[in-house]
Amino acid sequence: MCRTLFAPVIAALLSFASAAAGQTIITFDAPGSSATHPGRISPGGKVVGYYEIGINFHGFMRDTDGSITTLDPPGATNSYAIAFNRAGQIVGSYVDSSSVYHGYLWSQAEGFTTFDVGTGDTSPADMSAAGDIAGDNFPQAFLRKADGTVTLFSLGISTFALGINSADQIIGQYTDTAGKEHAYLRNADGTVVTFDLGTGGTFPADINSAGLIAGVFYSGKQGGHGFVRNPDGTVVTFGRNDVEVTLANAINTSGTVVGWYTDLQGQSHGLLRTAKGKITIIDVPGATFTELLDISNVGTIVGQYGDALGNHGFIATK
Repeated sequence: MCRTLFAPVIAALLSFASAAAGQTIITFDAPGSSATHPGRISPGGKVVGYYEIGINFHGFMRDTDGSITTLDPPGATNSYAIAFNRAGQIVGSYVDSSSVYHGYLWSQAEGFTTFDVGTGDTSPADMSAAGDIAGDNFPQAFLRKADGTVTLFSLGISTFALGINSADQIIGQYTDTAGKEHAYLRNADGTVVTFDLGTGGTFPADINSAGLIAGVFYSGKQGGHGFVRNPDGTVVTFGRNDVEVTLANAINTSGTVVGWYTDLQGQSHGLLRTAKGKITIIDVPGATFTELLDISNVGTIVGQYGDALGNHGFIATK
């Protein structure tokens, strides 16, 4: 493993702008669900995620016309839809009656194709535009190419993959032999860069096609701050010390980040940060919390919010 120290952090603790104006918000729920949890949005505006009915979870795909397709592979007791590729395939995971996790691919033309990596649980985490999948086969991580070939890799006691981009760069976390957690970037050639931004842990969440990484790190009494790590190793951080935590959850090709911050009363507010550092708050009117989960390359946002009736999904456009 090639271990390098990250470049000096460039701190940018920015004040928040006023609430967003001009956003068109469309809310949605999976039919019959008690809670809807979207995850990712495709370039064309389709959404994947999962919803709850009773104690069970079901993967779903929401089309641009508002129709929702349930994605439960045969034999699934619980399922989750995770990400798209440019061919329109969806990757997800499901749990069988023996409580074992498996991966699946689904398309409208071909239906379900299930797959397993290594032994034990197979848990996909993300898929690139070309269809390469990163995920976990605990205690190791894996890269499954679109042609089905698999590379397993381990960086310590346990290794988790959290995201992948079009260059097959994988981000994640691992625990070393001393029990300390680290964030990592694994390049397509297998070299690995470890980076730690705070004493309380560093959690990368997404990586775009240019290699910019978005996530959150924690440092003592300052709580959690969002960050963007550039390909050269420099890091821009953002957040405020008078809030509980600021999280960056996704980053698109233009470098726009979406996530949320949690105030001292425990309420979450949607947050958008442009590549130039401007931060805007986007809250669903009347919501008890709002979280921005993903942003497409054309700027369409998917998120979730809560109210007295439960958890719901929404799409925001300008």
